[in-house]
Amino acid sequence: MQPNPNTQTQDNSENPNPEPPKKEITKNELKTMILVCQTKINLFRNKKVALIKNKKEEIKKFLKQNNLEVAKVKMDTIIREEDYITIFDILGPICEILKEKVTYILNNNECPTDLKPYIETLIYASYRLEFEDLLKLTDIFGEKYGKQFVEDAKNDASKLVNVNVVEKLKVKTQNETFITLRLKLLVKEFNIDFQFNDEVYIPPDPMQPIPGMPDNNNFGIQPVVNPYDSGFLNNNNNNGNNNNSGNFPNPY
Repeated sequence: MQPNPNTQTQDNSENPNPEPPKKEITKNELKTMILVCQTKINLFRNKKVALIKNKKEEIKKFLKQNNLEVAKVKMDTIIREEDYITIFDILGPICEILKEKVTYILNNNECPTDLKPYIETLIYASYRLEFEDLLKLTDIFGEKYGKQFVEDAKNDASKLVNVNVVEKLKVKTQNETFITLRLKLLVKEFNIDFQFNDEVYIPPDPMQPIPGMPDNNNFGIQPVVNPYDSGFLNNNNNNGNNNNSGNFPNPY
């Protein structure tokens, strides 16, 4: 059969791999996914708190058995778990804010500037925590704002991701002096009969800076903060420069 000369054929030579049409995202779909993430974050946080409590009991047992090395390993685990709690205490309030801004998010074809730090922080964390529900939420933002937006957020290209999240998600070796200090504070807290051979300074106030340590050491699990408290999310010291890394604006 000869082709009909009057039949027009579609020419895809200019764009051989056209992007599929964007999936329409409903308000209920987005709000439900954010709520699921928020619920899971709170659940994971509670599990971490329980784990830390159990680890402290184990450390008490090993110190009473004069087994300092095992106690140090377990304290190292506690410090890492506390980092996750810090992350969850940032992501939880972000979800609360975005949940109230669903209509605003969906009415904009590009990510609103005032919400970018929140959304980019969620995307950045989702790939590093391998958090299935956060990854699903990231897919929704990818459908809405494009793959390049997600890729940039994943790599913190705009330097808008919360600096505490970036820092806590880094793979790092704990300072030996810091681990020993934390053990000494635990010994003091639970009145354990254990003598350390090395000398590590313990400040009268545990919230005071420690020589050789970062200024923002927190030795306990901090309570969940009001998600609308701008002092919590705006937790970055820019030292007078204009770097907005992790500096969340108040969207209200």
